[in-house]
Amino acid sequence: MADKKISDLSSYTNYQYTGDNLLIVDAENSETKKIDASAFFNNISGNIQCSGIIKSDRINVNKGKLYVDNGAGNEFVKIGAYGTGSFFGTAGSNNGTVYTLGVGGGGKIIESERVVTTAISGSGYLNLKTKPKALIDAPGSGKIILPTEIYIMQSFSTGITASDAATHATNRTGAGNWSLTNNVNAFTINSFQSGFSGAKNTFANYPGDSARKPETFLSYRGTRTTEHDIASFFNRPVCISSTSVNEFTNMNQVPLGAHFIKIKYSILEGDADFREISNLKVINENTLGTGTWTFDAIS
Repeated sequence: MADKKISDLSSYTNYQYTGDNLLIVDAENSETKKIDASAFFNNISGNIQCSGIIKSDRINVNKGKLYVDNGAGNEFVKIGAYGTGSFFGTAGSNNGTVYTLGVGGGGKIIESERVVTTAISGSGYLNLKTKPKALIDAPGSGKIILPTEIYIMQSFSTGITASDAATHATNRTGAGNWSLTNNVNAFTINSFQSGFSGAKNTFANYPGDSARKPETFLSYRGTRTTEHDIASFFNRPVCISSTSVNEFTNMNQVPLGAHFIKIKYSILEGDADFREISNLKVINENTLGTGTWTFDAIS
């Protein structure tokens, strides 16, 4: 039988690769035929469609754009130019980080951290004490949100004078009616133990003197999480809130600009991340470290 192109095999079914040959069933003539597999598979220029699993020891797509090596115990995946800086700091709406990647115990690539960006402006500033706004929704039963980095960009609205910002002129629409009292925060980023009041875990504060500045700038706030605060804050949203001193109740008080809040966070779950994690190490009275132990004499 002559070599066949992929487009010529529409009447054949049940392909089976055995040794150097490809066995196929000729449905039209009800017989099994044998094709030289090397001639069939080499230099395929068309598309291959498969609804099952393609099994191979190694994969090399487009000269290393996607490369999977068998590695003999050190298997790895290489994806194009990643690791060279080609995609670092790249501009564009689709190039801002929304997830960071991690690797699970079974080698599965997972989304380990998420990055969310929220804009607050206009009526969004109203009633932040009595009605805090959720920046990240509650993650579900048995889970806790752990922010690791918080960035706040203050986008200043043109046409606001430094005098408006510093002294809050009569119309109070400059940089907002933020309190001039020292050490009073314009707003905080936090989670509440119950509802939107009472005990809370504060992740970051945004000072009033920063909010009053008539300029656009980026502020890195970090986080202020402590192990004690986290203990009872499962399944709670991350919110933006304020104290009564800086709660705006009408539109004449709010800024004309905006704040963009970017939060990088993980979601931790009691079983998956602690009790049942694949590399869990259990300590008992006989657990010892490895290597040589030496101790300095106490003088």
